[in-house]
Amino acid sequence: MFRLEQGEFYGAFDRHEPLTESFLSKHSEEALCLVEDTPKHSRARMGARFVNPVELDIGHVLDWLSECESRHPRICQPTWNEKLMQTFLVDVKARRIVGYPSAKCDYIALSYVWGGVDHSIPVAGKAGGSLSMALPATIEDAMSLVNALGKQYLWVDSICINQIDQAEKPKQIGLMSDIYQGAYMTIIAMSGTSANAGLARVGHPPIVQHQAQFSTKSGTIVSIGPTLGYLISKTPWAKRAWTFQEAILSQRCLYLTDFQAYFECNAMQCCESLDVSQSCEAFDDSRLSISLDPQDHTNYKVWHVVKPAGQGELRNPFVPGLITGNAECLRRYCTLVEQYKRRAMTFESDALNAFAGILQAMEGSIFPSGFVLGLPVSALHCALLWEKVDADLGKQNRDFPSWTWASWSGPVRMAHIARTYQEGDKLKKGHLGQNLTVWRKGPDGITKIFAESPYDRTSSNESYKWRDLPLENTECLDSLDNMSSKDAEHVLCVECYQLSIVFDPDSPERPISSHGGSYTTDTYGEDIVFNVSDGSEFFNSPPSTKEERRYLVIAASDYRGPPGKQYHLLGIERVNRLLWRRVGVLRISVDSDRLHALYALGPRRTRVLLI
Repeated sequence: MFRLEQGEFYGAFDRHEPLTESFLSKHSEEALCLVEDTPKHSRARMGARFVNPVELDIGHVLDWLSECESRHPRICQPTWNEKLMQTFLVDVKARRIVGYPSAKCDYIALSYVWGGVDHSIPVAGKAGGSLSMALPATIEDAMSLVNALGKQYLWVDSICINQIDQAEKPKQIGLMSDIYQGAYMTIIAMSGTSANAGLARVGHPPIVQHQAQFSTKSGTIVSIGPTLGYLISKTPWAKRAWTFQEAILSQRCLYLTDFQAYFECNAMQCCESLDVSQSCEAFDDSRLSISLDPQDHTNYKVWHVVKPAGQGELRNPFVPGLITGNAECLRRYCTLVEQYKRRAMTFESDALNAFAGILQAMEGSIFPSGFVLGLPVSALHCALLWEKVDADLGKQNRDFPSWTWASWSGPVRMAHIARTYQEGDKLKKGHLGQNLTVWRKGPDGITKIFAESPYDRTSSNESYKWRDLPLENTECLDSLDNMSSKDAEHVLCVECYQLSIVFDPDSPERPISSHGGSYTTDTYGEDIVFNVSDGSEFFNSPPSTKEERRYLVIAASDYRGPPGKQYHLLGIERVNRLLWRRVGVLRISVDSDRLHALYALGPRRTRVLLI
């Protein structure tokens, strides 16, 4: 293997002439590899292959699928669910829409960018509908590829879902998790900017970028193309919110790009320009580590595979055995939300719809208690503390209440709370435990959906007389109960401790950055460190009185060096007499021997209705 650096390539037996500027600009970030004349007699772990620039090599794709089926029979097989019987498929041989067959069948799904193309198909989502008309190029090519792979059925959203039936469409969207997890494979049209772009080398366009290649004393050297991870960060497909769950939920993905084809399943990744098959000829141990089944506990290498099997580019993270423990479940959730929120969508009202499949998969595997508007019920005290990356990188989405990340159109950060939780889990120190209770009104009335009242190891400290504070605003539950089901849908009744903090906009201690910062204030002669996490709301228009903005103590965690407590707060502001909305996240840190300083912040026990 070779790499490009400063106009030359290194790793060969001899250093040769510097590469031209045009070569470098076109192939930067790529690796170079030697194509050997007799690969079967090589001691190399892998070698290079020439990529046909005109036609996709179906044989390579079939080899990858065969390899996956034979070596990962447990973790890469489609997941059957009887809900699939409610879906429709395209019979590519008959060009007709059919109901899901009565027996389990191998169907291939398509993930692509619509790109403003008109998808008005009168027979969409109707069994028996004939597809005699010309379809967008990407769909036509996908049908041809499915047929070439020896399969009969294709699932594609614009045809298999009636896009104008507002009663049926939500039901089908609710099956996204089952559809993509149940697919034999998902074809990903990675480079296309619209449904008319087609699939590279399948029909439209017919040619991909040629490999760079030149001769050396050792043989022919070719470029192996950019990595799949690099393309996922750059292509139009990777910037769309809807496509995220389509790849994440799939057991196997075939990525078709302007460079070559890539294949990734739950345990391996391949591409056309690299040939790993020669290693099977050259070594007695032909089972590459990336091809092991992490559930095969008889194999001594299993624990070296369990983690990598969940660390592909967009690999299905819900493989049994990969996620263990509450902290790991939360970390996985936070990572997926952060990745998803970096993507864009046309309609902000779809903020949860485009993530619904992943939520369904998590509910079926790692969060059995379910979700409330995108937040896991069992970890509500953590999920409420999501943060905006930058207040200028998004805007409020009024389709959702302020307490869920779906209410913010820009990227969010959740790594801090996941890391704090995980550290607490390792130390067994009551991670993020604080007296917090949350109610919500549902079809059956008001339900307590979360309650956290951990044993307090420092109860002897006078600052923990908080527990004796009288409860205020007890009428909140009655007010919630009197709301209509529609009005109450976005309301949480939160009971917790409240602190009152006034920031002086003229204070020299005020953080310089309007998007966050930290400073230390002297209270009762003691230091309290304030860390502002997500936006300018705390400083650009500070409240004139303590009552206009409150800070709810959602969670608390221990920290080391010096020992102390960190309190995780939600800043809220009044909407009307009863309702409040979230305006940001604040963390305060206090050393263990100075907890009495918190009395200056006026702790109270209260209930609020959060919208």
